Amino acid sequence: METFTLVGPTPMCHRPAFFILLLAALLSLGAGSAAAQVVSIDGLYTTGVKNNGNLLKSNRQDSHYVVTDSSAGSTYTGSAYTVTTPASGWMAEPSDAQWIIAPNGAKNGKDTTRPAATYDYTLTFDMPAGAQLSSVSITGTGAADDTATIYVNGTLVSGQTLSSWSSANSFALNSGNAAFVSGANSITFRVNNSGGGATGLMITGFSGTAVVPEVGAFLPVATAVTLCGLGLIRRRRRGSTAVNAPR
Repeated sequence: METFTLVGPTPMCHRPAFFILLLAALLSLGAGSAAAQVVSIDGLYTTGVKNNGNLLKSNRQDSHYVVTDSSAGSTYTGSAYTVTTPASGWMAEPSDAQWIIAPNGAKNGKDTTRPAATYDYTLTFDMPAGAQLSSVSITGTGAADDTATIYVNGTLVSGQTLSSWSSANSFALNSGNAAFVSGANSITFRVNNSGGGATGLMITGFSGTAVVPEVGAFLPVATAVTLCGLGLIRRRRRGSTAVNAPR
């Protein structure tokens, strides 16, 4: 009986050149800054604006900020409303934001008074795909009546508060004080209206950045793996032809 020995070219992934290419690819990924870029985080809307950043009219729903909880009851939950006339003593509205208030099932933004309670204004946004969570940096400026604490994904951010309604103060959220995640994230401003009466929230100058890998950073590895795969497929096809050759 005749026997056949399968002889084919050495697959690409068995050749020294493949390992050189793969090593170079991995080194390029480890270069850090050379394989990454800083991008803006979308969805960080200031209060009282449309999707395009233009100001809403007065007493309109601000769907970006949803009052997800209130110790005053469910009547005061739902999309916030822009205020028709800011309460006495509130800081003036800047060009990129407006005061907003929890709904009340009746006058909404036409009335700035609410019961003594806490009101959770929550903004949800998506983290850029592939973002390095340790690089996330979000900053803004805000005012609240009476005051507000800040939560990221339901966890209190230590040391970051809004302490006045007559003037704004800045806040900063990052991996050092907040637990960001891939995909959907939430930022909640818990406004405390301790004595009842006027209450509201205003966030301005809201923006954020994160570091993500450049698209081309993975091309060397993809190329090396593809060449290896093509080499193995080619070898199998030649081997199959040799076994089935006529005697």
